[in-house]
Amino acid sequence: MKKALLTTLALAVVTGAFAQGTVVFNNLIGSGATRVNTRVYAPDPLNPTVQRTGNTAANEPAGSQTYAGALLSGNAWTAQLFAIPGNTIPGGSATPYGVLVNDTFGAGTPTTTFRTGSGAGVVAATTATLAGVPLDSASAVLQLRVFPSSFGSWAAAVTAFNAQNPLALIGASPMFVVNTIGGVDNTPPNIVGLQSFSLVAPGVVPEPSSFALAGMGLASLLIFRRRK
Repeated sequence: MKKALLTTLALAVVTGAFAQGTVVFNNLIGSGATRVNTRVYAPDPLNPTVQRTGNTAANEPAGSQTYAGALLSGNAWTAQLFAIPGNTIPGGSATPYGVLVNDTFGAGTPTTTFRTGSGAGVVAATTATLAGVPLDSASAVLQLRVFPSSFGSWAAAVTAFNAQNPLALIGASPMFVVNTIGGVDNTPPNIVGLQSFSLVAPGVVPEPSSFALAGMGLASLLIFRRRK
């Protein structure tokens, strides 16, 4: 009897040590203080290497940002939550796709895709488990990251982006704090604080001055050839 009790306690300790907190993974849900209404966009066609973040006038809370890229739609795109425990948003330099250079966020599960039609830009709702965030935590810092499903994982998409694969369109939301993480005592909260954002394309777009210099060089070459 004593041995069985000790075994049960040991299993409880192990389970508690590895149990992770949960949140409602949905960017169109709730009302009042728990309302989340944001969207995710493809890169700006005219400025694909520049990421845009922030809510539009149609989001809640309303903002002043505008997006030229199309809303993401369907299972061609994968969305995944990343998190660290606590309520302090870490500082530091960021990559072009909105992630800290020295990233320590844990990958949440499961991943999800996007709705279609009028729900474009909105993830297919699920309950996400936050890696590294204990059950019933007071708070956690979250970030939504999106990548093409064809790459299979966020890490693979980042590798492709750094190799300037033109198909590696990736992006991440601004980091935000969610309180009262789900667990045994708490129900999973909505991801209040999430903002809209766009993906970004790899590569460097030349400055206007570079285009001008290239044009002058081409014109000089044509003149030289005509003289010959």
